[in-house]
Amino acid sequence: MHGDHELRTILYAAALMHDVGLSGKRKGHHKESSRLIRRLTPPLGLTAEDLKLAGAVARYHRGALPRARHKALANLTAEQKAEAVRLAGILRFVNALDPPDASRVPRRQVKSLEVRDGKRRGKDCVLYVYAQGFSRFSRLAETVAAARYLLEVTLRRPVIVRRLNQNSTQASSARRLRNRQRNAVGVKSAA
Repeated sequence: MHGDHELRTILYAAALMHDVGLSGKRKGHHKESSRLIRRLTPPLGLTAEDLKLAGAVARYHRGALPRARHKALANLTAEQKAEAVRLAGILRFVNALDPPDASRVPRRQVKSLEVRDGKRRGKDCVLYVYAQGFSRFSRLAETVAAARYLLEVTLRRPVIVRRLNQNSTQASSARRLRNRQRNAVGVKSAA
């Protein structure tokens, strides 16, 4: 089993390399990307097992949903398969939020909240993702809705995407700054 840091590294590697199969301009580049990643000599900090997982993650960043009979998952343990599918869900979702024609990466925020009987509770159950420029009635919204399915299944919770309100982001940043300033003043006067 991999720890959070190792999984983050594997996801980062898969995110960097998920489109290497596009170089051949062939259909099914996600399959070619997976093969190319698995064949790499592991760079410093990664093992052959890490690259095998990164290849599986890249394989499912688009296209068909993962199946046990697929080659990319065939030689993985049950635990590795679960990790690869969960990371692929994240990559598939984030990849859908990044439109290919965007000149810069849109800003995002993630918040978790449990809602039961209309009341907030301590344990998380709903994942809210706020994305800059997101519109509920757009092609991007359709793409994101399809892409979030794998993430929702692996996390076992709904993922709701909403537009990131720039004014609330600026207001919350200003609020954090004021709180830091108050805390700094409080520390000085207490000394």
